[in-house]
Amino acid sequence: MIGKAFSSQVTKVELRIPSDLARIAAQAWERDDLGEQSDVESAAEGTTRRRAASLALIGLAITEHGRHEDDGVVVELDPWLVGDAVLAAIDSGQAD
Repeated sequence: MIGKAFSSQVTKVELRIPSDLARIAAQAWERDDLGEQSDVESAAEGTTRRRAASLALIGLAITEHGRHEDDGVVVELDPWLVGDAVLAAIDSGQAD
């Protein structure tokens, strides 16, 4: 499997995130949103849950290791979090 070959090479990437988006991600990490949980979820609900988790983990990285520079926050992220964020943008029609 190609993922197995990549896993031993995974490194963090450093990215700049606009301050307003960094604040949203940090708030996602701080949110305590247990809400009502179902034993069965649709594919769309699973995708939404995984994307929310990725956003929260980006917020954790920002909270713990982000550094403010100019009008943004610079943070090192695992590539899979970056990929999740890019896929979410593509699916919502917001990617370039």
